[in-house]
Amino acid sequence: MSRLLVLLVATLFVCVIAEEGSFNITQGYCNTALAKDMVYREHVYKYFIPLVERNATSSWYGDEKVYCVMALNENDESQGGVAFIKEGGFGHHFVTIEMHSKRGNTLEYDVQIYGK
Repeated sequence: MSRLLVLLVATLFVCVIAEEGSFNITQGYCNTALAKDMVYREHVYKYFIPLVERNATSSWYGDEKVYCVMALNENDESQGGVAFIKEGGFGHHFVTIEMHSKRGNTLEYDVQIYGK
C-alpha cells in the first residue's frame, strides 16, 4: 500500500512540473530525428517590452505522426522563459506549444517538429 502511495505522489509531482513548463522542450525520439522528417520549423521572436511578459503559440497539424518535438530557448537561462506542450505532441498528428518570456525580456524560441 505504501508503494502505491509513493507512486501516486511521484506521478502527481511529475504532472505538476510538466504543466508549469520548462526552459526547453525535447519530447520523443529526437536523438534519431532526420532532416528529411522535419515537418515544421518556426523561429518565434518577440522583442522585449519593459515590465511585460511576452507570449506566443506555435501550432502544427498534418498527416504525419509526430515523433519528435523541440522548442529550444535561444535566450540565456538567466533571462528566463518557459514553454510547454498545450495539446498533442509525441504520437499525435498535431501539436500546440505555448511559450512565455520572463517579464521585461525577449521571447525567442526555435520550434522543430519531426514526423513520419
